Amino acid sequence: MEMREIEAFLAVATELHFGRAAQRLRVTTSHVSQTIRTLERRIGGQLLERTSRRVSLTPLGAHLHESLAPAYAQLLAVLAGARRQAAAVRGELRIGYHTMTAGGAFTALAARFEDEYPECELSLIEVPLKDPYGPLARGEIDLLVTWRPARELPELQVGATVDSQPHVLAVAGDHPLAVRDAISIEEVPDWPITHTGEAIHPALLRAVAPETTPGGRPLRRSVTSHSLHDTVRLVATGRTVHLTVAPFRAYGADGLVTTIPIADLPPVDRVLVCRAGEENAPVRHFVTLVDR
Repeated sequence: MEMREIEAFLAVATELHFGRAAQRLRVTTSHVSQTIRTLERRIGGQLLERTSRRVSLTPLGAHLHESLAPAYAQLLAVLAGARRQAAAVRGELRIGYHTMTAGGAFTALAARFEDEYPECELSLIEVPLKDPYGPLARGEIDLLVTWRPARELPELQVGATVDSQPHVLAVAGDHPLAVRDAISIEEVPDWPITHTGEAIHPALLRAVAPETTPGGRPLRRSVTSHSLHDTVRLVATGRTVHLTVAPFRAYGADGLVTTIPIADLPPVDRVLVCRAGEENAPVRHFVTLVDR
């Protein structure tokens, strides 16, 4: 008995209609009819009762269907398992992240990857804010989850968007702006904001915080911060405000810092970046999870 005969019989036995069975198999009605007749000759008995109005199973056909359907389903499951094993993603996938990019939707993606590809070891590696793109360019990691760069990065390729995060202004809980539901970016230059110096790569800083407002007002970067925790401390004391994105809320210093949405700035995309032209199987499978 050939596989095409089994598939034709099961399709007709399920649909009880040669035309619908043919559509299901993507073949012609005559092809299905001929295949069933070949199968009946091979078995030596009639499997279907055919009239001008209906198709029904004979007792022999019903018995064959009852026995064959679960065996066929099991065979398909075995074949699918073999295909999955043949296509299994193995080895290691090293994904770099930096402050505030590894949470939210990315955490869910990483968990899904580990569930679906258990034979591939996933390593999450924190990269320094002052050199966020260097480890990827040097081949020390395979992917980087970061904020969409404002400009192109040499030898690196920006890929799938994980999610988008709104801009916010972090202020002290007793700051005059803390009572506002939202503010305009044009108001931010009225206040001193943190200046990170060499602590953050300029391209990464530009991805999150523009240098000037759309109206042309420069931001007053006048208070130096050396780290995220230093920024939180400075904001909490009221010495500065901090232009950032929504995940900063997780570092809110036990309620001493609050964040206010900025109504007139577009959100920032959290994206996956890889080396241009160097996409291996683990990278491809991780990226495809974003679109599913």
